[in-house]
Amino acid sequence: MNKQKKFLELFEPVKENLWRFCLSMSRNRDAASDLLQESILIAYQNFETLRTEKAFLSYLLTIASRTLYAIKNKNSKIENDEEFDFDSLVGSNTPADVLTDVRNLYEALDKLPENQKEAIILSDIMGFSRQEICDIQNVSLDALKARLHRGKLKLALLLGADDDININENTFSLKGDLK
Repeated sequence: MNKQKKFLELFEPVKENLWRFCLSMSRNRDAASDLLQESILIAYQNFETLRTEKAFLSYLLTIASRTLYAIKNKNSKIENDEEFDFDSLVGSNTPADVLTDVRNLYEALDKLPENQKEAIILSDIMGFSRQEICDIQNVSLDALKARLHRGKLKLALLLGADDDININENTFSLKGDLK
């Protein structure tokens, strides 16, 4: 099977996940589209480096993540759209109150450091395993746990759950129904 055909065969089932990741991280349609296209191009050019087909989505997300960091390091400012369409992240039939919660969540996520934001999106929104996230972010499991811990703590504080947080030396938990 030729390279292009194999790439497209693997890409088709995961393209929506890659798009949502790009959109979640950049929150700007144009920037997300550019990031998506650049990531696909890089992935295709380096397709022979893919070790296993099962890791294809992780491979794409790693490329997208590194590409986004490279863009930001070049001082290319990515600004959020004023009227961002959250339907593209959650679906068009989502009730208005849920859309408000999603908007508040993403606004709070935007205030986190990029590595914490990305870890939380990959873990808690996209459902990747910790090991997959370690591979994508190129960090140890302990570093990832620290990112998730710090990010979730900051996120809870940003979302006004600070009265409901129990903090001890190595972990935090949310009281009541916020678990």
